[in-house]
Amino acid sequence: MAAQLPDKVLLNGESQQLYSNPLEHYWIRLSKRRPAFFPLPNCRRGYVATWEVKDSQLYLKEIDGNYERTTFFLAKNQRAII
Repeated sequence: MAAQLPDKVLLNGESQQLYSNPLEHYWIRLSKRRPAFFPLPNCRRGYVATWEVKDSQLYLKEIDGNYERTTFFLAKNQRAII
């Protein structure tokens, strides 16, 4: 299995790699429906989240990934999240 892409975290103005996935825990803990991101060979979860630490709090800044959305008429549209 290939190494997986880490999330990113901005800490004191520097970008660091974050090897935990806080967004996954958010969806599980709050019973939120996780978007159907396209898995990639180097990123099975299908996205890379960018976080920032401000005032000792972790904030989600952006999600970079692609997902598939099914419409009312069962047509599939590919969307990019940036």
